[in-house]
Amino acid sequence: MKNLYEKISFSKNYKNAVVVVAVGKKLEKDWKNYSMPNLKKYCSINKINLILIKKPFLEKKSIFYKSLAWHRLLVGDLIKKNIKTIQNICLLDCDILANPFAPNIFKEYQKNKIALISMHKNLPYNYKENRKKISYYRKLFYNKKLPLDSMIHAGVSQKYSSNKLKIQKDYACIGVIVFNVKNHSDLMKKWFFKYKKGFFTTGGMQTILNFEMLNYNKIQWLEYKFQALWANEMAWRYPFLYKLKGKKNKIILDCVNFCLFENYFLHFAGGWYENDMWKMYKSFKDKTLLRSAKFFQEYLKKKITPKNYGRILPSNRTDRLKK
Repeated sequence: MKNLYEKISFSKNYKNAVVVVAVGKKLEKDWKNYSMPNLKKYCSINKINLILIKKPFLEKKSIFYKSLAWHRLLVGDLIKKNIKTIQNICLLDCDILANPFAPNIFKEYQKNKIALISMHKNLPYNYKENRKKISYYRKLFYNKKLPLDSMIHAGVSQKYSSNKLKIQKDYACIGVIVFNVKNHSDLMKKWFFKYKKGFFTTGGMQTILNFEMLNYNKIQWLEYKFQALWANEMAWRYPFLYKLKGKKNKIILDCVNFCLFENYFLHFAGGWYENDMWKMYKSFKDKTLLRSAKFFQEYLKKKITPKNYGRILPSNRTDRLKK
């Protein structure tokens, strides 16, 4: 198909590429308006190509046509055939916002493995407790009929067993996948054509792809900050936002900005009100945050030796000094 992809920013000297799938004029427009600017800056800083997939790889009449989420499995094959200078790819969902000063995701990548971020392990919050918060707040503010014991609470083993799949040790959100074109493109293409149109699992494409990738058994787990999930972050940090039901409000922008300030990639996965918040504003425009974003990430990793500077107050707090 013609015009299947667009090179947003490209250099033949760059061996790595971030590839985003945003099919449809509205989704493409939203991505270019809200997500692309900071992601483009991130790629520029780290010398990474940025490519947009604009159309599905197969026509709907094909017996192998499946939801657009499946089509990411064919990205490696497309790149291998058309852009031979690219060696490694980071697949990003279009509803992901990037901290432009985040570390290069390819820096520590091991090309013999597929890199993922776990939804269950090495989290900054208690997974089970936080899922209860999400379920309860959604019922309280979004849908009174929502059951409080749905599959949102499923653990790793239950996600596989409910689909009669061999239980794996972990479960990733597939909004971020890093892989090597030479080592994994054919494998991912094989996974795509293994399942025909109409194939269904209770977890959608994510469950079956988790099974295939973890069963492959060559997985590199990246730190949580490379895919902080906004639904989890909001329940954990900003539960008062549920009351807004996704309506535009500067408070939402501030919360998203500070959450992005503390993470690398922020993923708005899902169909609830909170997951539309990525396309409400052009986020991360706060100059104070932008100027200090890179230093902040370096500071968090720095070993601190405390020093006694005496009493310290905010600037211009002379009223306190007089007491």
